[in-house]
Amino acid sequence: MTRLNVDIIDDEPDAIALSTDMTNTIISELNTNFRTQGVTVEPRITPFSTVNDYKAGLGERSPDVIIVDLAFGTAFDKSGWTIINEITKREIIPVVVFSAHADDPLPGDEIYKNLLIIRQKKGEGNYKEILKNVIELKLNFILEKERVINEFGHISLETCKKLINETEIQRVDKNILSFLALTRLTSLLLNVPPKDGSKFPPESIFIYPPLIHKNVSKNCVMLGDILQCHEETDLKGLWFVCTPSCDLVFNDDRTYKVKDILLLPCYHNPSEIRSFIGKPTASIKDSIRTNLKNKTSKILKCPLNIFSSPYLLFYFKEYRTVPYETIKSALENHSWEKIASIATPYAESLQNLFIHDFSRIGTPDTTSDAEEQTWVTDFLG
Repeated sequence: MTRLNVDIIDDEPDAIALSTDMTNTIISELNTNFRTQGVTVEPRITPFSTVNDYKAGLGERSPDVIIVDLAFGTAFDKSGWTIINEITKREIIPVVVFSAHADDPLPGDEIYKNLLIIRQKKGEGNYKEILKNVIELKLNFILEKERVINEFGHISLETCKKLINETEIQRVDKNILSFLALTRLTSLLLNVPPKDGSKFPPESIFIYPPLIHKNVSKNCVMLGDILQCHEETDLKGLWFVCTPSCDLVFNDDRTYKVKDILLLPCYHNPSEIRSFIGKPTASIKDSIRTNLKNKTSKILKCPLNIFSSPYLLFYFKEYRTVPYETIKSALENHSWEKIASIATPYAESLQNLFIHDFSRIGTPDTTSDAEEQTWVTDFLG
């Protein structure tokens, strides 16, 4: 039995009843499909009519979805935002703002930018469809989380049994069990495609906020990190870390292996490319098309919540090397910052494209693409 905890905060009894009935109906409909997977979902719906009632016991509850009004009482004090403010101190929980004031702009506070907020104005739109999407989103997350935890336990024991014998247990690092399991599980998850790739935003598969691990220094970088330089120098802009992580990662017991980091520039706009500054727009576009065809550049679609543009161009010809100590110091004083990470194996794919381009400098093309296709035809008979 999987439980879905839904908290409803609204001072209108009719609104609470509507959200409760819809939630129960949605869970009942979803259970028809979930039961075929051996899963039954039980909703636990808890209503609250005041903000104070809700905040009083917030630390004792673990809501999976929150439905909240913004304006309470005749004064319309917008105290619903204080609830959302409290949620930012916990895990990111889907928040459905069901309110007559749902169209009001979000507060300017930075904390709200990382919240998953879905707004629906009372009396308008298809509230049930919105609520269903949110509930299904969180349920699938819960079920996948449970599966990952179960797989983690299984893989941990299996890994230990097959790789470590009785005499070695006394001398191995006591973190080896979790480390090996996490490595194997990560590899499994990264190589399993989504169930329905057509519904996955392509950028959500490989570009994430920067990865931070408690056992790794915040000032180290890894292959795939995208760094932003704020300094008023020729390095100002975005850079992709192309040096292998095994040479970069360090912690209390380990030093990094390289003195310099290999960086590839990233651009939001064709006019920003250093090599093309001052050239006519038409010429720049033609050059970019040629570079993409020759695989000396790569374009990726990016999340707008991380970048100011939906696309990034990685330009291999302008690579730079920067001392690691310089990067470490810059990250400490915030003149540089990590803004994203490209996941494996996509980071390695970009790295391989650069290596291919770099290693063939000065090597003439064998022939045209059309001519090579005739070779293929002749070879295949």
